[in-house]
Amino acid sequence: VAWLLGRVVGATVPALVLIGWGLARIGSELGYLTGDGWSLLFVGIALLLAWALGRFQHARRDWALVLGAILALIGLADAADSLPFSFDAAIIIPIALIAAGVWLIWRRGLSAG
Repeated sequence: VAWLLGRVVGATVPALVLIGWGLARIGSELGYLTGDGWSLLFVGIALLLAWALGRFQHARRDWALVLGAILALIGLADAADSLPFSFDAAIIIPIALIAAGVWLIWRRGLSAG
């Protein structure tokens, strides 16, 4: 309520994480989401959304991008067996880790130069 009605910027991350966690639990309890990993996936997506909203709210949440991407990838890998389409997490996760490493090196190189 503080985030939606009061426009309290500090409530964005907790609100979105609780919404994501709640949606994952409701989907699991109702039987729409079977298997494991859905809570991590939804919380990761919520953190990615919090990072994106931080751009509009003029709040730096770079940590939410990194943590959200990690949680979403782990959740996606865990929930991959119950997805309606074929997803090979054994290929995606190493590629994502390499991309994150290259991005960190590139970012550090820009700030040092």
